[in-house]
Amino acid sequence: MTIFFGTALLFCVGYWLVVAFYAGRILADSWIWLFFGLLSGLNLLAAWSDQREWKQAPLWVITAVHTATLALFAAMTAAAVLVLSGLHTEAVENPDYILVLGSELKPDGTISKTMKKRLDGAIVLSDRYPQAELILSGGQTRPGLLPEAEAMADYLRYNGVSASRMILEPDSRSTYENVRNSCGLIEEFRREASSESRGRHAGSAPAKRILSAEARPVKLVIVSSDFHLFRAVHMAKKQTGELVYGAAAPSDPVLFLHALCRESAALLKDKFLGRL
Repeated sequence: MTIFFGTALLFCVGYWLVVAFYAGRILADSWIWLFFGLLSGLNLLAAWSDQREWKQAPLWVITAVHTATLALFAAMTAAAVLVLSGLHTEAVENPDYILVLGSELKPDGTISKTMKKRLDGAIVLSDRYPQAELILSGGQTRPGLLPEAEAMADYLRYNGVSASRMILEPDSRSTYENVRNSCGLIEEFRREASSESRGRHAGSAPAKRILSAEARPVKLVIVSSDFHLFRAVHMAKKQTGELVYGAAAPSDPVLFLHALCRESAALLKDKFLGRL
């Protein structure tokens, strides 16, 4: 146990330094590596105490600490396996909507590498499926900056995507809100199917194609980073009776382990809250 937790401590602290150095700053969510490093350190002390002739802590305390930590590691590993199962892009024919999930803008208001990869994937899909409308979901994450949805719309227009195909959802600030608000828009469009035009929704241009309330299930493609797809797709499947597919945008290989760990923790949290 001493070797296991000692190795885990060194790895967590070392990878935290790698993430900070590579990103050029300490990421807000990189605390998770310090947390697991601290947890490993406590277990290392407990294991070291257990090996001494004069024990520093009762055996039941040492056993409880080890058991709780290993249970947490097991839960995170199981969640990571589920996240990894959703990394691929699913085949779909003639989707009705392409939902692009936002990502935090840079402090200067420009799009991040993560968002650019998602938008580039959305451009490919929009060219492949010209009948599909694009829902751009993301709110304001920093004071003074545009909502992510508006920044995404600017990028897509610059790259030749017609504004008439875009539906903006500028209020969400989390994956759960992305999915909930966007699925709510789709349901609203279905309820208003009898009208000749649904006008503007959340700042969007009028849509040209309206599905009737009695029509076949909507085909929805969610575009997001590969590590993010499993949670987003399964949230949407729970919230709507529509057909939901995932389209994976590549993630940064250096930060992938960080994203996987963070996403595994988020998956456990959302499962606990009943969102999945």
